Amino acid sequence: MAAPNIWLLQTKRDIDGLIAALRHPDPVIRRSAVAALRALSAWQAVPALRAQLLAENDWQVHAAISAALQYLDHDLHVEIMIKNRDVRGLIKMLNSPRSEDVITACEALGQLGDRNAAEPLIMIFRNLLQPAKVRLAAAEALLKLESAPAVVTLLAALRRNDWQVRRNAAAVLGQLKAVWATEPLIQALDDPSPIVARTAAAALKHIGTREAILAAKRFEAAQPPEPAPAPRSSTGRLRGQTDTANLPAPTTQKLPTPTPPPEAPAKKLPDHKVDTRPLPPPPVSEPRRLSALSRLEPPRPPDGDKTET
Repeated sequence: MAAPNIWLLQTKRDIDGLIAALRHPDPVIRRSAVAALRALSAWQAVPALRAQLLAENDWQVHAAISAALQYLDHDLHVEIMIKNRDVRGLIKMLNSPRSEDVITACEALGQLGDRNAAEPLIMIFRNLLQPAKVRLAAAEALLKLESAPAVVTLLAALRRNDWQVRRNAAAVLGQLKAVWATEPLIQALDDPSPIVARTAAAALKHIGTREAILAAKRFEAAQPPEPAPAPRSSTGRLRGQTDTANLPAPTTQKLPTPTPPPEAPAKKLPDHKVDTRPLPPPPVSEPRRLSALSRLEPPRPPDGDKTET
């Protein structure tokens, strides 16, 4: 018979395969299968474990089955109450002295969503004697019931998409010294917004519990060192900074006057000979022809040759 891979079966949450491994001839395989079923909280395997307990010969496997049944019987009982919606039974479970039982009851009541459980959950949340993880479980359940007090709504605000809302919620939780919110604030140290992460670290310091202070110190140690401020001289100026008051006055250097480029020589026009010959006389106009009347009249003497008659 081939040995089953218990680790692989546990990874795949193969409850049926682990139950089958309880009947393997190798006691090491059987004991590993029992441990895997307990780790998975496989309350479905309780009948098979009880049957194997009666037939088991190896004392180590027998002891492992007995411990697993004691653990899984509790889970089986809770699952039956959830299946039957036994809110009254789960509320009674809140009075258990075991923190694990109270946390399980808070988670189950939040899962059922019955608002009749709001008042006892608020009492658990406001009980300062309860451990922080118990009060946190009650706060988570109240959020699911939509019946949370105002301070519990800060837990929901710490998970909003707006980084400013997350920062404000972390700051208020720190001011209130909300010890029950230590775990969510530690998770907020990994917030993508550096401002939210630094605010969560400051809130954890203000809460002041050992767990909160250690988480804040680990966060601060993981941060890159800030650059040191530049040293200043006695005059208050940064060292290496030049005092402009002691600088010499700027000198004006007279630039040389640029010389104009040499003019290009003028082009010499070709010489033309001057014609000194005298101008020809103007052409003589032909005498006008006298009309026939002018030939008949005698010529008129000039004005100076007039004679008295």
